[in-house]
Amino acid sequence: MSDVGTQTRFLIPKESVYDLILKYLKEEEIIKVEGIDHEGLNINVFDSDTKTIHPLCFMRWNSAKNYVFNGTWRDFVDRRDLKEGNEIGLFWNPHASRLHFCVLA
Repeated sequence: MSDVGTQTRFLIPKESVYDLILKYLKEEEIIKVEGIDHEGLNINVFDSDTKTIHPLCFMRWNSAKNYVFNGTWRDFVDRRDLKEGNEIGLFWNPHASRLHFCVLA
């Protein structure tokens, strides 16, 4: 519920982050994601359903020991009318250096 509620972030369990994203990033990009200064890494997210690109900030969230996308995440929720229980798909496209997003159910 927190991913589609009033909070403006999408939480990703740390167990999934390496296989989905981190293994494709350069060392300096990983430093931005993992950094204690909470700078994060600005990435483009391609919505495969609407064929649109949206910027998000990807970072490690120390207090929850997980990773988050924030910035314009709320735009995804509102634009796609996401609700608790929706299933989404994510994969990193190494050729385009961006994350692909789609609503599965």
